[in-house]
Amino acid sequence: MSTISRAISNTFYLICDWFVIMVLGYVFWIALAKLLSPADVGMFSTISNVAIFLSTFSSLGFNNAATKIVSQYLAKGMVDYAGGVMRFMLKESLIAGLLVSFIFLIAIKIFFPSYLDIYGIISVIAYLVLSSLYLISQGYLLGIQDTKKIFLTDLFNYFVKIVITVALIFIGFGYFGPVIGFCFATFLAFLWRLKSMKINEFKIDVKEIWNFSLNAMVGNMGGILFFQTTVILLGVLGTMAEVGIFTLVFMLTTPIRATFQSVSGSISPLASGKWTLNEKGIVEEMTNHAVRYSIFLTVPILLIIIFYSEEILLTLTRQEYLVGAGSMMIISLASLFFGLSYILFTVLYSIGEVVKVRNMNLAGGVANAVLCVALIPLLGIVGASSAYFFASVLAFAMAVFLFRKKMNMKIKGVVKIIISSLLFYLIILLSKQILSGVYSVIFGGVFGIVAYFLSLIYLGFFEKTDMKVLSSIELKIPRLRKFISFLKDIMKNYSKEE
Repeated sequence: MSTISRAISNTFYLICDWFVIMVLGYVFWIALAKLLSPADVGMFSTISNVAIFLSTFSSLGFNNAATKIVSQYLAKGMVDYAGGVMRFMLKESLIAGLLVSFIFLIAIKIFFPSYLDIYGIISVIAYLVLSSLYLISQGYLLGIQDTKKIFLTDLFNYFVKIVITVALIFIGFGYFGPVIGFCFATFLAFLWRLKSMKINEFKIDVKEIWNFSLNAMVGNMGGILFFQTTVILLGVLGTMAEVGIFTLVFMLTTPIRATFQSVSGSISPLASGKWTLNEKGIVEEMTNHAVRYSIFLTVPILLIIIFYSEEILLTLTRQEYLVGAGSMMIISLASLFFGLSYILFTVLYSIGEVVKVRNMNLAGGVANAVLCVALIPLLGIVGASSAYFFASVLAFAMAVFLFRKKMNMKIKGVVKIIISSLLFYLIILLSKQILSGVYSVIFGGVFGIVAYFLSLIYLGFFEKTDMKVLSSIELKIPRLRKFISFLKDIMKNYSKEE
């Protein structure tokens, strides 16, 4: 399979995975918002985010290092070596998880005895161990480019989690229901992934693994400080109800960030392999196309969330969550900058800029945490959202600066996307004048997206590479062949030759 075909195949399944995470993630959080009070949602959010924060230490950065190291040695044909790497990572992560759990138990009882009860503490420990193992397995599957397995296991995981969670909430388990649902579903999905993982004893360079993983772990702290610390600080400086509202509006903006993460995940192993073979031009081209496609896909989502934030919250949740509409607008815009920096940092990490990426991620995360401490006491949820926005802009600026020192950055079609976005905005304004509520969202969203896409075709946004992408999708989904052929014919009439 050619490099472009492989990248397209990876992207296809990761986009499917993104769709599962987005849709079923929405179903999960909307179910919580409908069935639980903001305070109960806040309690579950606190448990999950404390666990994710601690899993940074229990996973030891292996989830990132696995993708880099496994793909690197598979490119050299060293399959047994990659299996030895995974055996080492899973064993060390399990030991670290038990150690972190013990330290957490002692610390929470001494310093924050009223923060979580015994059930909350047990929930955090189970959550962090399972999430660490699941993340490492994902890193391995990305390394071997088995993105189809990632999609299928995530689909299974989310479906089982939702069914168990809803059933337990109705029985009366409250916020403990989603905790049990997560743990049970994640354990089963991990066992499924384990069947595809080659794990064997082999003499490996442990120093190389630690070099990548520890730098990745410190770098991951930046991502953790971007959200998990915000939730924890809201719980300390505010109320559990505020935590619940902030978590919900943040989750509702997931499609923006998930698009960038899916695209970056598809090119990460390819970038690592091609850079190892000194094919800098291909890495540069892949990155520029990844940023271009991500912006193209996320702009309609961004516009819908920003201008229909109140309608979305009233439709999907309860009246108590409406106070988060302003924060939802801020977070959605911040997610655009965060997503762009995520792609650039992922590529830079894949080509060996581990320390610099780590330091910049950490700087952005620390900036968010400091701003949260300053702004949450003054502005509450809006303060937390504003801190995330300013920190995301800072991270984007640092990512662009570092990337341009290694490669050229040339993103085509940005002006055309802006023009098409203005047309989308006008349709949104019209929909708000003639309709209200969910009908306004449907009218403005559907006709806005159609106008956005058609105007991009007319402006000559699409190129030869885009035709190849459509041809690959056509092969993956034969039922859409006629429709895709129709699109390609229209695009060819307006596309500019490269």
